[in-house]
Parts: sequence; structure tokens; C-alpha cells
Amino acid sequence: MSNLAPDIKRNSSKRRVLVVLIPLLALAADYVFFPVFRDAEEKGADISLLLSQQTQLLGTFLGHHVYASIDDIQNPGFLSQLNQKGNALVVSAFASGDDKRPPSSGALLRSVQQKLQRVSPNDHRKLVDSLERKGGLAAGDVLPVRLSLPVAKHREFPIDVLLILFFDSSVESEDLQKGMKTVLNLARTEKTSNLIIPCAGTRWESNHSLGFKEFFDAVFADLSAGDSPFGIYLSLYERWPSFVLEDAVASLNSSWHASFQQPNKISLIYRRDFRLTLIFLSFCLLVCSFYAPLTVKNTLIIVVSFVSIGLGSKQLLDFFVQGQSALAGFMLQLGVLAVLAFGFPVIINWSPKNIFKKETGEENGGG
Repeated sequence: MSNLAPDIKRNSSKRRVLVVLIPLLALAADYVFFPVFRDAEEKGADISLLLSQQTQLLGTFLGHHVYASIDDIQNPGFLSQLNQKGNALVVSAFASGDDKRPPSSGALLRSVQQKLQRVSPNDHRKLVDSLERKGGLAAGDVLPVRLSLPVAKHREFPIDVLLILFFDSSVESEDLQKGMKTVLNLARTEKTSNLIIPCAGTRWESNHSLGFKEFFDAVFADLSAGDSPFGIYLSLYERWPSFVLEDAVASLNSSWHASFQQPNKISLIYRRDFRLTLIFLSFCLLVCSFYAPLTVKNTLIIVVSFVSIGLGSKQLLDFFVQGQSALAGFMLQLGVLAVLAFGFPVIINWSPKNIFKKETGEENGGG
């Protein structure tokens, strides 16, 4: 690629199209496996719509579809919108602090036990045994229990994993933060499709529990970009008084909108670095096809060089845009990748050695 004079005859149109399409096909495959385009889409919850529809999409955050829902496990239609498998439910229990004493169940966990006893006695026994064997768990610990409901009963209780989050009798913010981080990590490890998170640790009638704002802040603070869980349902209890539901929705909206103000956390496009690199790699290969024959060897060299320089420039951009908005970083990255793609045949020939060689030659000539 040292000769920069264009030579269109080096590559046939068929070869040029084939090579340029390879990154775009990889991009299409990536979207099939991760069918999310926007990394973040800010909407919010409306209490009137939520009461009438039971479930409302808040928006997209770090590639996850985040919903608000109003639920009651005693209702026959509990989580009926979840038709596929791979669903995890967070429930709370209270640590005993004693290896010989099992933890005490929270209200939701007791309701889960009652429902399992009816729809899947084997899973009920497994849950009870798991709790009895896990005495001595501390606040902030999480116990995963995998369920195996019969196919015919799965619609009645569409949960495949229980994530039991432990608290002390007096719930502390640090325990919630520790536990929520573990819950989200386990949800990724279990490859869950949907994660249902009730307001664990909050009791509106108690002075020894957390507020709704603290709870939702902890959820969004520990949520990271990823493909699992695809859907996150922030579940409010249907039997709460109306003023409690209004307070919960107001706190949810406050935490939700505040999460979008975190610098450098939102990238606008899901898997942005990977997808933008593939798009501009296609342009780079198209430009290079007019300057060099696209043999297998040359194509691999171009791909590896472009990706390496592109990733290196991203690290440099992150250094300069610290504290800036996601949009500013996005626009700068677009500009850098565009210059690199369309100027690649020239840029790849730049080297500091050439500068110093030139200066050395001039010194020798002058001497």
C-alpha cells in the first residue's frame, strides 16, 4: 500500500462488493444475537397508564429494556406477560446470624412458598431445604435457587430462578447495594431473559426500612451494559395504598431520569464500539480497494490495522472526553473513525521514523 496512486483495475467489482459486505454481514449477525439498537431511551412511568395497563416500558438503559409493573403473586395472571423461560424473581429473607437457625422469610417469599406448594411440590421442598441448609447467611448475601416447574404449570408461576436477597431486621443501604450488585451478576451468569425486582428492603409502614428512592438508585447504579437480562421489571405491589404507589412511581421516575445524567455511562448505541468499527471498516475496505489488491493477506492486514488503530483512538478519546456528555463522545468517535476510514491509505504510511530520517538527511547534507 505504499503506492497511493488509485488503480481501479486491481479489484473486480464482484471482489470489491464481497469484501465490503463482510463487516456488514457481521454487523447483521450481531444484531440478530443482540436485537437492541439504542443503548438508552429515556421515557418514564405514568401512574395512570401503569394502573390501567399493569406493565409499562420505562425505556432502554445500557441495552436492557426496563419496565415498571404492578403485580400480586396471588393473582392468577401474575407475570402472564412472560411467556418464555429464563425468568428470575428477587425475593427477600432475613438472616438469622446463626449457622443452626434458618433465615426467616419475607412476605413475598412466604407467598412464593405457598404457590410452589400448590403448583410444584418438588420445587417447594427444594426451596425449603435450601433455606434450612443456609443458616448463617449475612445481610447482603444472595442465595440462588433454580426451579424446575412442570411445563403445564409454568404459566401459573413463570419463574425459573429465585434470587433470595438477605437483610438484617433493620435494613441498611450498604446491604442493599451489595446484594443488588450480586443479584445483577447472578442474573447475567444464569443468562436470564427477564429479571423481576420487587422493592426489596422497603416497607412503607416501617421506619426501619429503606425509601423507594434509595432502592431504585441502587438498582440503576449497579446495572451495567450487557445482553442479559434483556428485560428488567421493577415490580410494585398491587395492594399498596394509592398514595404509596404514587410515591413509588415518583421515586422511580426520579432515579430513572437521574441515571441518564451519569457521564460516560450511556453510549447512545448498544455495543457502540463494536458496531461503529464494523460500519467504518466497510468504508475503509472500499477506499482501500482502489489502492491495493484485496487479496486474503492484504484484507487481513487492513482489518487488523484498522481495528487496532480504531480501538487505540477510542482509548485516547475517552481520556479527553471525561466528564462530557455521551453525545459529545459519540460525535467525536464518529469523526475519528470517518477520518481513519477514508484516509486509511495515507494514514497507514505515517511513521515517526520518516520524520527523523528526513531531519537526519538534512543535517548530513548541510554538513
